[in-house]
Amino acid sequence: MAVCSAYVAGATPVEERGKAMGALAASGGLGFIFGPLLGIAFVKLKPGYQEGFLELDYLTMPAYLAAFFCVVNMFCFSGFREFRINEKRVSTVSTNGNASQDDVKEAIKQSASDPDRDNLAVLVCLFVYFTNMVSLSVFETMGTPYAMYEFGWTAQEAELYNGIITGVGGLESVMVFIIAPALAQKHGDRAVMLAGVCLCIISQGLLAPWGLPSDNQYQPYCFEEFPYKWCRFDPPLPLWQYLLSCFFVNAGFPFVTVMSTTIFSTVLGPFPQGFWMGLLNACGSLARAVGPIVTTQLYTSYGPTKLYLGTAAFTGLSVLVILATYRRLIVHKLQRIPEAGSSLVSVLSTHNDQGGSSRAQGDTNAQGVYEDD
Repeated sequence: MAVCSAYVAGATPVEERGKAMGALAASGGLGFIFGPLLGIAFVKLKPGYQEGFLELDYLTMPAYLAAFFCVVNMFCFSGFREFRINEKRVSTVSTNGNASQDDVKEAIKQSASDPDRDNLAVLVCLFVYFTNMVSLSVFETMGTPYAMYEFGWTAQEAELYNGIITGVGGLESVMVFIIAPALAQKHGDRAVMLAGVCLCIISQGLLAPWGLPSDNQYQPYCFEEFPYKWCRFDPPLPLWQYLLSCFFVNAGFPFVTVMSTTIFSTVLGPFPQGFWMGLLNACGSLARAVGPIVTTQLYTSYGPTKLYLGTAAFTGLSVLVILATYRRLIVHKLQRIPEAGSSLVSVLSTHNDQGGSSRAQGDTNAQGVYEDD
């Protein structure tokens, strides 16, 4: 994903990047649909069936199919030709359009250390992406055991029902991925990202049992077989509340993913972004590694109420961070429209001489990109 995100950032202009990132994320969303459906298709295969040296059951078949798709991907990239738009677009940054290739190369050389980059905005994007992945990892890790505890489902029933829920949620996510760029065009990337974070907070809050009216009759299961004392005090979770939480997380997660990646890319500017996209995805991978460990410990020690309310509070930090740095989350200076007649090299030289003092003025000049400033 890091390589794909970096390529999309380099192959698209700023005004089209949101749509491209949305299409990339939507393709991943399709995986969230077909993945669970494939799991459901093999749920009837009991352990113990063997074909040659392969053991075929409802756990191994999805893994074999995933390996097969990886091989298909390798063949798809065999005829792939790379294309970068940045260097061609850089020559058109000046409004007179007379920047030569030497000017472009000199500009890129002068910007190797990139004094224009707003490192605080970069850190904010990394933090928001990290908290978003933590929220998702909590949902993924505890979905099956939590449903088994609350609703008395067996392991196979939980696999089937959660597979259906995840497949429907994946379809919802694809729809959100598709409409996210249009909403961002109308309301701004930052506003849509902020709305997505709020939806994730609501989702986490709904997973905490509040003692609302419920037809859930499986709570006595706690006293007979469940080993944790907190289950005697936490009220049952209504099924409708669980499903509503799934709806909100499948709406909020795509908004945050697309918008945080898009803002991160535009903050970095018209330079190669492979390292930075790798760092962004590394933050996501760290969240997916740490999240399940912390989640399991909190769940077994304190129960779902404290777990999900704590996760909601942690995700809420993203709201405070975004609001505190709202005006810093803007497009890189070199991708804004300069004054008429100014060349790219002169813009870079002027900014380097000023030591970056023009950033505050650049925030007000970014209205061509974010109309809601």
